[in-house]
Amino acid sequence: MRAKTKRSIPKLGLPTVFVLCFLFFLAGFFGSTLLSQDVPNVRPGMKSA
Repeated sequence: MRAKTKRSIPKLGLPTVFVLCFLFFLAGFFGSTLLSQDVPNVRPGMKSA
């Protein structure tokens, strides 16, 4: 007797995966911009272009 394995994660559609990836991208983008505002300029000798 072979037991069928149940998948605990339901099959997600392509739009759902796309939306989740987009939300994670936005969260990372805004998080990085907020964190980069708090970091002081460590090398004052470097000139920004």
